[in-house]
Amino acid sequence: MKKFLGILAVAVLVVAACDVKSNSEIADQNRVQDQQAHYATVQPIPYFDFSMDRDTLVQIYKAKNEARTTHSVVTSQGTGAVLWDCPSIGFPLPADTQLTNGLQPFGGNATGLTSIEQAEPNGLYSSKNTDATYVLCIGDDGKVSPVYTEQKVNAFPFPVTISADGTIKRAGSSSIAIDVKSGVEGTAPEPTKAP
Repeated sequence: MKKFLGILAVAVLVVAACDVKSNSEIADQNRVQDQQAHYATVQPIPYFDFSMDRDTLVQIYKAKNEARTTHSVVTSQGTGAVLWDCPSIGFPLPADTQLTNGLQPFGGNATGLTSIEQAEPNGLYSSKNTDATYVLCIGDDGKVSPVYTEQKVNAFPFPVTISADGTIKRAGSSSIAIDVKSGVEGTAPEPTKAP
């Protein structure tokens, strides 16, 4: 019986210690939340009427969809040395980009806290983790051929030349021009109040 009471006493102390730690963590969390609420009041995040970054990305998406001429240069991952280059169409396409959503809820059930990806505006599910790439190279005959590489690829919206020392230099006009507009800070709308 004494052994049982001793084990019970140790268990009570362990549970009490967990409660103290838990209370301490809760106090820390509350302090951080109070600090964040203060910052939200005195230093609110900016609200913009126009986003230059978003506008730039929209223009890039449009240019990518218009099959613009580019020039792709493939470099060694280890040394950065130029391995090969080609006139190309568009920008390199990561090899693990998918046509369908590879992330599905377990068992096909969309309930619960499962998150699945949404397709990009180009209808694809973008890559997140590969160097494997398809480059659409233009051959001497004018035909476009997909070339697969696992090396680093740089794509330029203008022709380039590569010197003997591996320096890449611009050698012509760009097929893509971005109209950069400046964003301005606006006034955030008032939050909707619950009825």
